[in-house]
Amino acid sequence: MLTADTHHIGGYPCSECEDLYGDRYSNVIRCSSKHVTELVQWIQEQPWYENTTIVLVGDHKSMDPDWFKDIEDSGYTRKCFYTIINSVTTPVTQKSRKISTYDLFPTTLASLGVTFNSNRLGLGTNLYTDEETLVEKLGFKKFDKELTRHSNYYDMYVLYGKKKE
Repeated sequence: MLTADTHHIGGYPCSECEDLYGDRYSNVIRCSSKHVTELVQWIQEQPWYENTTIVLVGDHKSMDPDWFKDIEDSGYTRKCFYTIINSVTTPVTQKSRKISTYDLFPTTLASLGVTFNSNRLGLGTNLYTDEETLVEKLGFKKFDKELTRHSNYYDMYVLYGKKKE
């Protein structure tokens, strides 16, 4: 399910959105959340639910900074939403983690029962394990700095598909 109604600044109200809050974006967020909740509840009522893992993930924070201004001013740090319902595995620890979206790849696969020879895939760490993520090892600033460094390898093999002559 794609909840694109909340994607644009101010949101896109669908025909089912009610005006409960007096501002369009609040109403669109509530309506979109209601649709997601209804879908998850419907899935949970199906006979195949016991063999189904549900992954809810946001690809980025909201692009409407004005709507969140008071929330951010209160000290709350907005993050991308990520939750897994009915995973086939459980976390080794319940401690709070510092993660990046790179960690979603191995964690999502592990939640589905996929096994691999390491707790890491690509730049991500399987969050069901206690292995440190790159953000936990490096900190956010250094992690971001390393990601923005120039790479000749990337230029040669990813951008151009071969070595530059």
